[in-house]
Amino acid sequence: MTLRDELHHRHGVIAPGDYAVLTLDDTGVGMSADTLAKLFEPFFTTKPEGEGTGLGLATVYGIIHQMHGHITVDSTLGQGSNFAVYLPRHQCAAAAPTYTGNEAGSAPMADGTPRTILVVDDELSIRDVARRVLTREGFRVLTAAHGVEALRLLERAQDEVEGSVPFIDLVLTDMRMPVMGGHELGEAIASRHPTVRVLYMSGYSADTLPDGRAVGGTLELLQKPFSVTELASAVVRAMSLSSAADSAA
Repeated sequence: MTLRDELHHRHGVIAPGDYAVLTLDDTGVGMSADTLAKLFEPFFTTKPEGEGTGLGLATVYGIIHQMHGHITVDSTLGQGSNFAVYLPRHQCAAAAPTYTGNEAGSAPMADGTPRTILVVDDELSIRDVARRVLTREGFRVLTAAHGVEALRLLERAQDEVEGSVPFIDLVLTDMRMPVMGGHELGEAIASRHPTVRVLYMSGYSADTLPDGRAVGGTLELLQKPFSVTELASAVVRAMSLSSAADSAA
């Protein structure tokens, strides 16, 4: 399909050009306007608690945008839905989005090297979504499945001789994980790598954790479920605080 004019849709704008288009019709119950507005947000689901992660369409959205494509959806409650995926036929001609560095926290280092975030979560789907979102924001992203693996990466990152892992500026970690949880990881980082900032994420309330300990003081917590915007904003804010602390030191 050749688009000669911009195509405006609910989740963005498709530039003129040649596209391969894949369409899918769903003859189910359709979606309300509120559901459509949140459709591609991580963790959003209309299924009962425990029956869906809300990560399927968020992952699809991320993959399509990594290919410089778009996905549109039209739906009428009670009448079904229509999805259309637009992929540029000549991807070399579709310029990848460039990072502008407008946010202080996500700005690259003085030598142009992107800042590095370590995402720690035992759920692969959450690690994948966070990696896609933060990469799109201009960060370099590493991942680990639990606290012990994260500490190994941190040790390698601080080892100037090995140099195979970039210096880690921020750790984004889930609180509840096997082997080593987020709270224990945070304590280890504070004692071994005091310059590395930690941002916690959890599905529990901001006041209590699975082991009953309170969250407060300087502990930063990103509450699950969160949107793409909330994730990006929380990380940029944490990085900005880290940059401010470094400047004051």
